[in-house]
Amino acid sequence: MIKVKENIISVPDGYVQDFIDESFRLDTPEEYVRQNIEKRLVNEHKFFRNQIEVEMPIKIGSGNKRIDLAIFDENVEKKQENISIIIETKKEQVDYTDRAEGIDQLKSYMAACLNCEFGMWTNGKSKFVYRKLKDKKNKYFFEEFNDIPSKGRDISEID
Repeated sequence: MIKVKENIISVPDGYVQDFIDESFRLDTPEEYVRQNIEKRLVNEHKFFRNQIEVEMPIKIGSGNKRIDLAIFDENVEKKQENISIIIETKKEQVDYTDRAEGIDQLKSYMAACLNCEFGMWTNGKSKFVYRKLKDKKNKYFFEEFNDIPSKGRDISEID
């Protein structure tokens, strides 16, 4: 008979274990939304956990910010210029029109990340997805989409 040694993890009261990096995070309404999105990214969109960075620091001007979830293509260094998708999660009470916490925040993060093509903002009940494009004068603009592309899928397949 083979005995299997089990690792039992005890999660402290008031915390959740992060689905991506397995760290302990405060159990907050915003964290609840983020954990649901993390599971969706892996289970539905088929991203590998190692393609996703949680609380990724980026530079915007002279300041530093943190992206809730940064998604990278496979086999690239996890640095700001290589982020391909940014996801910002908020608690349900935050409105998408809030200048500091809403869609404007997402777009400013996308603009600061050179190769970021897609971004999603969600509070668990509302979701907004944008693709960053350049016009003929090399100015960025944002086109609204239904969803982010799944791993290895063409954007034409987004429903």
